[in-house]
Amino acid sequence: MASCRTREVLVVLLLLAASACAQLDWGIDRRLYSGIIGQDGIAADRAPGSDTAFAGLIASSPSGDTIRVLRTTDQGEHWQPIWTMSQPDHTCSNLSLRVCAAPGGWIVVMWLDRAGANNGDVAGARVSFDGSSAFTLQPVAPGPDTLTGLALTRSFDSLPVIYVVWQDELGRDRAERAPRILITRSSDLGETWTAPMPVLDSFETPAVDHGAPGHLYLAARSVRRQDIAVVFSTDQGESWRQSWLTNDSTAHNDMFPSVACTHDSATGERAWVSYDSYGTSSWDVDYAYTINAGGTWVLGRTLDGGSGDQFLSNLDCTNSGSRRVRAVDLSDDVDGFHVYYRCAQAANPTNWSSAIVVSDTQATDAMAPVVTSYGVSSDTLDKGLVFYAGIGPFDLWYDAQQFTGLSEGPMTLSPPAGLQTALLARDELKIRVSLARREKLEVDLYTIDGRQVRRLNVGIYPAGELELRIPVPGLAAGSYLLRLRAGRESGTFKTICVR
Repeated sequence: MASCRTREVLVVLLLLAASACAQLDWGIDRRLYSGIIGQDGIAADRAPGSDTAFAGLIASSPSGDTIRVLRTTDQGEHWQPIWTMSQPDHTCSNLSLRVCAAPGGWIVVMWLDRAGANNGDVAGARVSFDGSSAFTLQPVAPGPDTLTGLALTRSFDSLPVIYVVWQDELGRDRAERAPRILITRSSDLGETWTAPMPVLDSFETPAVDHGAPGHLYLAARSVRRQDIAVVFSTDQGESWRQSWLTNDSTAHNDMFPSVACTHDSATGERAWVSYDSYGTSSWDVDYAYTINAGGTWVLGRTLDGGSGDQFLSNLDCTNSGSRRVRAVDLSDDVDGFHVYYRCAQAANPTNWSSAIVVSDTQATDAMAPVVTSYGVSSDTLDKGLVFYAGIGPFDLWYDAQQFTGLSEGPMTLSPPAGLQTALLARDELKIRVSLARREKLEVDLYTIDGRQVRRLNVGIYPAGELELRIPVPGLAAGSYLLRLRAGRESGTFKTICVR
């Protein structure tokens, strides 16, 4: 039996000199909506330079579908419904929904609409931030042309343009699976749209993001090759340059790309594309990136995550303050599906933080999780916001990061308030803590270099005195970091296990 000695000495909190982001103080997950959510029916965006963030969802019920848009201005503490639209004919249950914050205090909402004679419209609405005004937009593409696959982005630079990308199957050979990817843009908040322009032929599931003014990155999956390609434009989508990110000679089945870009005068323009990749026995989330505006791509990188298959990734970039990229995905772990989160700094595009579980409740693989960010340009106020579908059935849950520190060197925090003892001895971890209020308590064990060994206990506990005894059998000899989090406070202790 191993015996372990613990020194209650505050050490560096998983942010060593090589780390990119400190993932601190994710709150207690909360249910944003209870009910059934349509497939691909979660969307989110933020208003740059503020703590205002938005969430969109497609709610399905026996009486029909409802598109809802909600807003938070206090870091996810409270959500206010600002717009709803009913679709009584179940016209969007299994179709895409996208939202984006646009210049002038507007939210643009786009979805695929099967209502009426125009079965397959790319429809939309423009809603003010406070919900006091809303306008229906002209359909981007009158159906019946679109079955799935919708992407949306906008630029806040000198060219405030909204771009819509979708998968078009009008007049295409369905037996040959030959959809094409189209793009349109609007410079008047969706009042008018340019004529749809073909971008890729025999491709599906597009994703798009903007870089510098006029620059666009669009990723999609080839139907015939089962590979991921990215196209890059410097003229608002008028012309494109294509690069393959995967090669069918590897016999991988790659799908569901996500793309995110960042740009500033210091680091230039950088872009990441993540995608699901199946090798010989398991699914992984791979990614590629470029640091020279799409000129060349670094390929074949893999994001670390859970113990099982990883899939359904989503990326988001912060284009103010620290310039970061965030990534989430699902992992099919032994005890069910979980959402994993990590981030990297634009200046070091491969130096991702260790993956951390942000889903307190069990997630479902019915749809991909969504990540966005919010906060002003200061690094210490730039936070992550994650949405995912949980069991029960397909409820929409979210978790808000209360603080994300970014540093190139060590960082220390105080231990959780009320922590009394944390002892590791005789294959058992004993924790005594006094909680002033109901909190989520997390206990994680890491190697000395920051690799997670075990999540020893995760639970929500009432206020008062608490004693936990957690078995840790078979722990190998060596040094460990024991991380404890209670609500928004965290502390780490160095533990030495000797056999």
